[in-house]
Amino acid sequence: MDRQFAYLFGAAGDATLHYRKDRAEHSIEYEQKNREWLENSIAPRVFRLFGKNAKVKKRKSGLFRLRFYSKDTYLKFMRLRAEPQLLLGLGRQGKIHFIRGIFRCRGQRAKKERRGAVPDRDLPKRQENARGCF
Repeated sequence: MDRQFAYLFGAAGDATLHYRKDRAEHSIEYEQKNREWLENSIAPRVFRLFGKNAKVKKRKSGLFRLRFYSKDTYLKFMRLRAEPQLLLGLGRQGKIHFIRGIFRCRGQRAKKERRGAVPDRDLPKRQENARGCF
């Protein structure tokens, strides 16, 4: 797994994964208070890894949203959320980037805005497991 992908997956702790069956759309949405972080950190990684030009838009709530559509990425994120032990196979640098992604995005999104997100109940366990890997 690429280090940049590990960072995106770590930051996806605050992301929402959507699947619309009626349109067969698979999307990943990062929503934050910090527009610069989305534009300067997440968007370039999305372009580099997937060739997708993700734009940042301001919502009525005052938060900023970066959304891109990718079935492959959606399925990878869902698999990693279902099987977090796969993260243990990352090299040292991959683990560092994953943890950076987690902590750079934390606290940037209002809790009431997380509805509809795939719950990530194993995040504290993944963080604890990742600490023991260094």
